[in-house]
Amino acid sequence: MMRLSLLVIFACHCLFGQLGTDNHRRGIEDVSFANCNDVLARARSLATDTHEPAYFMELFPQSQPQRDTFLSEGTDAAAAWWIAHNDPRTYRHGLFYFAKGSYTLRCRDTSGRYVMLSGPSDGEGPLDLDLPSGKAEIWHFFITPINVAHVFVITKAPLKTVDGDALMARVTKLLSARNVFLYVRNDPWFFGEVFDPLPFYFADEFKPVTLEQYLASPTLTCYTGSGCGLGLSH
Repeated sequence: MMRLSLLVIFACHCLFGQLGTDNHRRGIEDVSFANCNDVLARARSLATDTHEPAYFMELFPQSQPQRDTFLSEGTDAAAAWWIAHNDPRTYRHGLFYFAKGSYTLRCRDTSGRYVMLSGPSDGEGPLDLDLPSGKAEIWHFFITPINVAHVFVITKAPLKTVDGDALMARVTKLLSARNVFLYVRNDPWFFGEVFDPLPFYFADEFKPVTLEQYLASPTLTCYTGSGCGLGLSH
């Protein structure tokens, strides 16, 4: 019975995870990416039609091809292939995150410059987390139509020192989520849990890893009602 329940959870995780990544996907004028402040202005304008307490919006040039997804290909291997064959600095993209009245925009302009803007008035955005174990950052999140949040957190602290239950409570409250899938790593290579390359678009400051290195590295994984576990990625 427990095995069946876990399979049901995983199936919902995959299905609604894929749906969740397409909730707020917006193609905007290519010229906007000449300056990330213009991308931010477009994001904030588009956000006036969104009334959810927490969400992320993907912005990309209208001329840009459809992005890849990993779901039907086996996430680990497909994600590793993308990292090995793509340079994230070539992607003009914006990811706009909103929660509790504040926002953070990750953006890369047409010159390849990566910019991070938070507000509403150059203040602290919703992605920074100060934990007892040290600094942490929500690297990416999305929320499905049934209010399940998928949250990816990076910290430099040893994962064994991270209080997963406390972090879960904080993230759940921040995102006003019913349930949360939470993943914590010391790098942004969440190969086995992502459905598309979005979390990798701004990861060029981190050393890429191979699939073998990923599988040998730890991830702290938590799910609402099931507690947390620290172990090798797969």
